Amino acid sequence: MAKARNYPKRANPAAVPEIARRLRLLRRAVADSITDLSIQTGITRSVWSNHENGQSRIGVDAAMKLCERYHAPSIGFIEVSTPCSHTALPNACKR
Repeated sequence: MAKARNYPKRANPAAVPEIARRLRLLRRAVADSITDLSIQTGITRSVWSNHENGQSRIGVDAAMKLCERYHAPSIGFIEVSTPCSHTALPNACKR
């Protein structure tokens, strides 16, 4: 009998635009520009720009950097299953 393999689920491509929108909200709440956010988090400008424009999906490591930098309890504010608005951002992110 063949052993079943547990492959990770593929990311939902339809979620990328919503994640990008949430990242843009976050950046606007915490930084004046992508350059400022890049300096604050260590995520390069080009990588952040790709995430914010929906060209690539943010990975767990980068999302965790955001949590650490802005004292968010989890990456839940990025997850598409969670309703999002400016008020859903971590308190530390609001200025």
